[in-house]
Amino acid sequence: MRGLMSSTHYGSQFQLKRFDVEDMKARILSLGYTYEDIVRGKKAKVHEISYSECFPSLDKQALEFVVGKEAVNCAELLYRAAMDTSKSTSVINGIYIVEDYVDLVQKAEGYKEQGTGSNRQTLIYFKHSHCFQSMQFMKSNDCAKVVVNMRSCNLIENFLIDLALAWVVTNRVFNGAFKEIDVVMNIASLHVLEKDR
Repeated sequence: MRGLMSSTHYGSQFQLKRFDVEDMKARILSLGYTYEDIVRGKKAKVHEISYSECFPSLDKQALEFVVGKEAVNCAELLYRAAMDTSKSTSVINGIYIVEDYVDLVQKAEGYKEQGTGSNRQTLIYFKHSHCFQSMQFMKSNDCAKVVVNMRSCNLIENFLIDLALAWVVTNRVFNGAFKEIDVVMNIASLHVLEKDR
């Protein structure tokens, strides 16, 4: 953890501290746009904001500090499960459908095997229905960065794991060559749900 600010990103940057889901939830509930929708087959009141933040200079220890060890373990488990050709695990943490991440892992492993070449060509796209839309991996001599674009993210169930997953995938793409990684999260709808009973 060399510092709190990234030299590779200008704009909103997260100060190194534990991510406070409850504080963010309160902000979304007070500042966000609210509407009713069907989410995962159930009627829900959705409170949402658009969110963009750079989490700079995260090594694995800093990542675990920011999102918690459980989120990092879940992200690593999801990556390993998506690599498993026997498909012995179908769901991680009750919400991540492993099959939805197989393409991501195959592309990431392919980039790792080829070396990533130009930092502008290393880009993974997802199906339009996936919450993740794209991940772009960039590098310089001593720095790695991933820019994650998401259509949608559930703050309570997914955000910390998705942030950890972005770091885990980037670490794999660059074959562990960079100790610290900047993770930029761009989320069109970071939301909190109130499900009707």
